[in-house]
Amino acid sequence: MSTGDIVSPRQIQLIQGAAVILVERLYLSKEEAISIISESLREELKESKVLFEFLEIGTLAYRQAFIRNLVHRVELKIVANKSVPHSRIKEGIDAFVKLLYASWASLGSQ
Repeated sequence: MSTGDIVSPRQIQLIQGAAVILVERLYLSKEEAISIISESLREELKESKVLFEFLEIGTLAYRQAFIRNLVHRVELKIVANKSVPHSRIKEGIDAFVKLLYASWASLGSQ
């Protein structure tokens, strides 16, 4: 099975939590937010050739680098959407980043 094919309970929890941020801050539908995050996560896992489980046991620095790349993908998809006002994108992305960093800050070895 290739990287990114299996969705773990932790992935589901992170996707749903992050989707709430995008719904509240950017007024996306829940389905659209989940789709954007899920697709971006799959793409980043494939591109980085890593399993989600490795991120959970990897270093904080590695997780942060992964999050930066993931957030960039999500932001590009939101900007391409064109239904979200640009003035709201930065606020939504900032809240999205904070949620991801907080959720992974204490995992794994440092």
